[in-house]
Amino acid sequence: MAQLYYRTGRYENAISRLEETSARYPSDPRMGQILFLMADSYRKSAMLLAAKIDAANASLKSKLNPVEQAAATAARTEAVAARSDRLAKAKLLFDRVVNHAHDGPPVRELDKLHLKLAHFYRADCLYDLRDYEGAIRLYDAATLRYQDDPSSVSAFIQIVNAYCALGRLDDARTANERAKWLLRKMPADVFAEGKSAMSKQYWDDWLRLTGESGFYAKDLRSGPLSDAR
Repeated sequence: MAQLYYRTGRYENAISRLEETSARYPSDPRMGQILFLMADSYRKSAMLLAAKIDAANASLKSKLNPVEQAAATAARTEAVAARSDRLAKAKLLFDRVVNHAHDGPPVRELDKLHLKLAHFYRADCLYDLRDYEGAIRLYDAATLRYQDDPSSVSAFIQIVNAYCALGRLDDARTANERAKWLLRKMPADVFAEGKSAMSKQYWDDWLRLTGESGFYAKDLRSGPLSDAR
């Protein structure tokens, strides 16, 4: 039932079922999967709230009477708080997925996939919470563990974005060069169709153009680089 709710985007219901399952069956051999689905339900529900926040922001830019303005402001404030809460809970649950694997390394391919995604998604949660220092640390750990995985390239893009958000352009430039080095040493077959959404050439062009753009010599009034994830 929990998986059905998750797959159909009913994340609140999925979380409720998964919490009940984890409490009833704490020794279930699928606990890693249960924790991951719970964490990802929080993460994806936070993504849905981001859309509500964008809609509220657009509404606040339009002509509203005082009552409508107050209602739109309250809705945005509530959505922002709920999104932050769900991202924080998701991050803690992804931590539990990683820690659970320390007690017994995953054997099933699905569990291995969940473990890998947990390493990257927990960093994404901190990035979305604007904890850029924390996100950089977790992205670094993930890229070190999965050096031959295309996900590490997009993680480095996020590291670049995080450094830009912090105003540390020299570090952003260094991270971009590290990403180039990582990409060069990756086996070509990991970018085969079905294994990666983006080709190796795509990432090579992205990193080369970013490095040649002169962005790192500019100020940050235009904001960080686009999110490649």
